Amino acid sequence: MNIRDTFTLWGPTSLAVLLAASLASPAFAQPTEEKADSQAQEISIDAVDSAAQVADQNELPRGHFRLPESGDVIGKRYTVVVEDPEQTLIDIARRHNIGYEEIRMANPDVSLWVPGVGTEVVIPAQYILPPAPREGVVVNLSELRLYYYPLTSRALSKPIR
Repeated sequence: MNIRDTFTLWGPTSLAVLLAASLASPAFAQPTEEKADSQAQEISIDAVDSAAQVADQNELPRGHFRLPESGDVIGKRYTVVVEDPEQTLIDIARRHNIGYEEIRMANPDVSLWVPGVGTEVVIPAQYILPPAPREGVVVNLSELRLYYYPLTSRALSKPIR
């Protein structure tokens, strides 16, 4: 059996899968100690962040807003300082419920992958509600955000990633 018969028998896709599998690193059922420690550390940072937010009973979770009595503006713009040297701008955006384009355009001079410890990062969490009925789900394609209006006087906003 020559190589042409083998190629025809297996097909190009199967050979590509075999090649990719042979080049990939082995998969482990249990994470290594180093990975487990870093995952526990990430969880603890998020947990502390969430706990600090919930401490004030008047404050809503990130992405939840009270509907204004007049006008269409919700949320506010604020800044945070990078404290972890391994934290990326995308990690900060995820933690603050901001999309990739929003965080990138609000911080054009900050490196996306290595913002650096002590760097001040702008969090653009102020939005103009779309001109649509405030019920159910509304998608604003121009700003890549989804708005959900439950039956209460609140709105939930999430980035479309």
